[in-house]
Amino acid sequence: MDASDDEDEISRRIDQWIRRTAYAPSATMRAESGRTRMRRWAQTILAANDRWMILDTETTGFANSDDIIEVAAVTPRGETLIDCLIRPGRRIPAEITRLTGIRDAMVAGSPSFRLAWEQTLAQQLGVRAILAYNAPFDVRMLRQNVQRHCGLDWSPIGSDCLMRAYASYRGERQARGGYRSHRLGDACAQMGIAHEHAHRALEDCLVSARLLQAMAR
Repeated sequence: MDASDDEDEISRRIDQWIRRTAYAPSATMRAESGRTRMRRWAQTILAANDRWMILDTETTGFANSDDIIEVAAVTPRGETLIDCLIRPGRRIPAEITRLTGIRDAMVAGSPSFRLAWEQTLAQQLGVRAILAYNAPFDVRMLRQNVQRHCGLDWSPIGSDCLMRAYASYRGERQARGGYRSHRLGDACAQMGIAHEHAHRALEDCLVSARLLQAMAR
């Protein structure tokens, strides 16, 4: 995808979201710079605080067969909605423990994914769209875990990717086209946001909310 294609895709997604929430995009908005457009996008998400959640998952790995071991979600303004450890159907690999700090003993008394889904996740995910820093990964892992553990075909009512939005906001062009993506920790450092406990779901949600708020200013 070249740079113009990437900009067109960003424009299409923003305009679709605005139409869904009853905002009418103007010709001026469509012509604005990437940073200004992303500022307005962030402001629109924050204005719909009761219709979006910022979500993050921690998992036993990155394959479709891996299990979610932690899920958290906050509103765009930073109020906690979900903060849940989940007992996976396998041991947590050592490299995941090193990355997240989550050990088998920490999840031994936690609900299974199916129970967490029935008690908390289904209700929250049924009324709010998902904004995640790496939305394709988190949505894929949720979809696979819901299918495997609950026997359901699930899709979010809406989703968007904060990493992609921040790439457009930052506006660093790549030689091969499009905008350069940034790790969450790097994005936070660039925006002056402290990020002390990376790879824990609630902390990553909270700093993502602060990043969104910073982009809106």
